[in-house]
Amino acid sequence: MKKKKAAALLLAAAMTVGALPGWAVPTVQAAEVSAGDLTDTDTEAPAAWGALPNANQYKYQKDELAAFCHFGMNTYTGSEWGNGKENPSQFALKNDFDAATLVKLIHDAGFKKLIITAKHHDGFCIWPSAYTEHDTETAGYDGDI
Repeated sequence: MKKKKAAALLLAAAMTVGALPGWAVPTVQAAEVSAGDLTDTDTEAPAAWGALPNANQYKYQKDELAAFCHFGMNTYTGSEWGNGKENPSQFALKNDFDAATLVKLIHDAGFKKLIITAKHHDGFCIWPSAYTEHDTETAGYDGDI
């Protein structure tokens, strides 16, 4: 730590002395680079390191914005963490739910993708499920989400 502190003090002193009237600070000019200097293609690209994304993963990463809609039982219970024992009737989605308007607003805001959590850890399914009653059908919603 003492070496870093000493180096910082020396650098600060050199900058201060260089700023005094009559003291000249040497400057270094960068070499000019022309477009022709940038055409050397003899150097090989570095070898890949680690996992590489596939084409779809790469495209996904290049998309600027993706909205994440975490929509489920917690939307209506006011709890942060569901336990899977909530009464499905608490899912108060009405049949006049307008998903098209919601999606249009997200699109108009500049989002390229909308990711919806259709089923989370609590097990509530935002579709009618043949495997559980913890779903929108039991909640009384018979529309299309």
